[in-house]
Amino acid sequence: MTKKEKILSVAKKLCKANNTVTTLEIKTELRKRYPNTRWDQSKVSTTMIEANSAGKFDYTDNGTFRTYSLVGKGTSTAPAAQVTTTTTGKVKKAKAPKAPMTTQKISRTKALDLIQNSNGKFFTVTFIKKDGSRRVLNGQYTPDMGVSPLGYILVKDISAVRRKEVKTVKNVNLQTIESITLNNVLSKID
Repeated sequence: MTKKEKILSVAKKLCKANNTVTTLEIKTELRKRYPNTRWDQSKVSTTMIEANSAGKFDYTDNGTFRTYSLVGKGTSTAPAAQVTTTTTGKVKKAKAPKAPMTTQKISRTKALDLIQNSNGKFFTVTFIKKDGSRRVLNGQYTPDMGVSPLGYILVKDISAVRRKEVKTVKNVNLQTIESITLNNVLSKID
């Protein structure tokens, strides 16, 4: 069984048992079941995003993390605000859950337009890299970044910024973009 198959299998079992599951819960269970395999959050998250795109899971996003459920099973409605206590004893009020994500199909030209008119807002873009692997990038576009004559658009990779990498601006190939998530709208490229 491949890593992806193991992730989806564990996600389905946890969803059946608890009705919902987060990627952190999936990763924790994978580490218990397969202790000799390295499980990282990005692989689990990417697999679950792909499973959602393929119509295998639904999810809700509360602004901090996604809660997945089996398609058609839905998730229970959370209260408008929840209060939790951190390990330091501080009281933290959670954000109200966002409205469910909507999906639309768009052209590559519209995808470029969406990115260029994002006004500095963060978005998630899924595309195929030169080596053929799928890349999910959380990024930001500013007008000074531009588009190359070869059809690449420059996007600031937020995870690279957090890791304090030297190169934080990445090339996104407009010809291989699969989807863009911006303003709680998942836009799939036709």
